Amino acid sequence: MLWNCPAGVKIFVIPLRSTWVMSCGYSPNGAMVASGGLDNAITVYKLPDSMALGNVKTELKETGDAHVTAELNGHEGYIAFTRFIGNTQMLSASGDSTCALFDIETQYMKSVFKSHTQDVMALSMIDADPNVFVSCSVDTTARLWDIRLGTKAIKTFTGHESDINSICMMGTGQSFVTGSDDTTCRLFDIRAYQQLSVYHSPKLLCGVTSVALSTTSKLLFAGYDLQDFWVWDLQLGNAAQVVEKSHGNRISCLAVSPNGHGLATGSWDYLIKIWA
Repeated sequence: MLWNCPAGVKIFVIPLRSTWVMSCGYSPNGAMVASGGLDNAITVYKLPDSMALGNVKTELKETGDAHVTAELNGHEGYIAFTRFIGNTQMLSASGDSTCALFDIETQYMKSVFKSHTQDVMALSMIDADPNVFVSCSVDTTARLWDIRLGTKAIKTFTGHESDINSICMMGTGQSFVTGSDDTTCRLFDIRAYQQLSVYHSPKLLCGVTSVALSTTSKLLFAGYDLQDFWVWDLQLGNAAQVVEKSHGNRISCLAVSPNGHGLATGSWDYLIKIWA
C-alpha cells in the first residue's frame, strides 16, 4: 500500500502474489516498489506514472494497475530485507545467511555475500557511498562489506548476546547502531573497529525489533517487542523520551522521514502511526 502521510489516506494498492511479506522498498525515483518475504523472491513493481513522487493525492485513485517489472530469484531462504541501490540495482538480506546484489533490468544475481553463519535480518548503507554496507544477523554479529572488494565481509563486530534484528548506519558512514533480542541497542565505530556504547534500561525485559536514527544522528529511535518505543540520546547515553503504549501491540518497524521531521512506526496492531 502507498500512503499520503499528511492526509492519512491510501493512494494506491498492489495485490501481491505472496501475502507473506517481510520487507518492502521504494526506489529513489519513486517509479518502482519491491516486496520480498517467505516466497524467497523479490518482486519489483513498476508504478503508473500518475503515482510518481511529487504527484500529491488525497484519496485512493487506482488499484492493482502496477505491473511486475522484475522477479529476483536466487536466495534459498526468506527475504528479510530489501534496499534499492539507485534505480537499477537491489541489495537483499536473507534467511539463507547471505546478502545478495541484483541487477533489476537483467534480473541477474550479480554477487552473493557470504560470511554470516545464520539468518541475515537487515542491512544498511548511506546514499553517499552505496558500495559499502553493514548487515546484522541471528549469529549475533554485525558485518561490514564493500561491494568492490569481493563477497567476504571486511570487518566483523561482536558484543551482542543474542539475535541482532535491526541495523542503521549513520549519515557519516563511520558508525552504525544495532538492536538485538538481548534487550540492548549498541553503537559501533567502523574506524575504531569496536563498540562505543550500550543503550539499555533495567525496565526493558524484551528484545529490540527495529532501530532508526535522526537526520543529525543525535537521537536513536528504538522499537521493542512491546507497545512502547524509546528515544535514546547517543551522546549522553540515556533515554531522552519513552513513548508508552504508543501502539496496541508490539512495534515491528520504524523509520525516520528523509527530512527528519517525522517518525513512522508500524505495529502488530495493524496500524502505522506518524509522529512529529
